[in-house]
Amino acid sequence: MNMILFDMDGTLFDTEKHYQWAWRKAIADAGYELDASEVLKLRSLGAPYNVAQFQEWFGEDVDYHAIRQERMNLMKNMLTNEIPVKPQVPQTLEKLRQM
Repeated sequence: MNMILFDMDGTLFDTEKHYQWAWRKAIADAGYELDASEVLKLRSLGAPYNVAQFQEWFGEDVDYHAIRQERMNLMKNMLTNEIPVKPQVPQTLEKLRQM
């Protein structure tokens, strides 16, 4: 085996709860409200589809790009010092190194 590829975000690093919190905070800071179950939809959509989803939820005038940028800033600030690793990741990576 020469190479193993991982999707790091949500696979190796425990970022999902932070991602959901940051979306909800950025949306609230923009004056809107969205429950946690709706935020899960954003995880599966690409940015071009998110624009349409935001317009459906909040109206045509919603500034998706500004809200997304705020979400990205919140994530960056939160994860600057430490990115939480999922359980068993260090052991798994060590085992793979040994192989």
